[in-house]
Amino acid sequence: MDAKRIVTCCIAAVSTACATAGNAGSHFVAPARIESGSQYPNFEMPTSSSDIRTGRSDFQIWIDADGNPEPDTFKASGAASESEAQSVKRWMLASRFHPATQDGKPVRGLYKLSNKVRLERH
Repeated sequence: MDAKRIVTCCIAAVSTACATAGNAGSHFVAPARIESGSQYPNFEMPTSSSDIRTGRSDFQIWIDADGNPEPDTFKASGAASESEAQSVKRWMLASRFHPATQDGKPVRGLYKLSNKVRLERH
């Protein structure tokens, strides 16, 4: 008997402030993705129930002061499969970003993306 599956995905982009020592009073604006291409990475959903993971995957990449993603800084953690991580990395590297700013000047900043997947069987 096949169980009906509902997979719920929630993707949230979060840009984090990376404050430097001695600049506690300065104004920091985190990097932001400029809409270009697809809004979200193209995740391949598993077809077999044994391949479906429930959980959260986190991804991050540093954005330089010119708004370019730094490929060697990409990190994936959590429930992400290798193919999911590679899809997100390709999407991030193909994206354009507004750089982070500190006191109005462009600076390097960290861009984060979270993906939550929940499996419900009915």
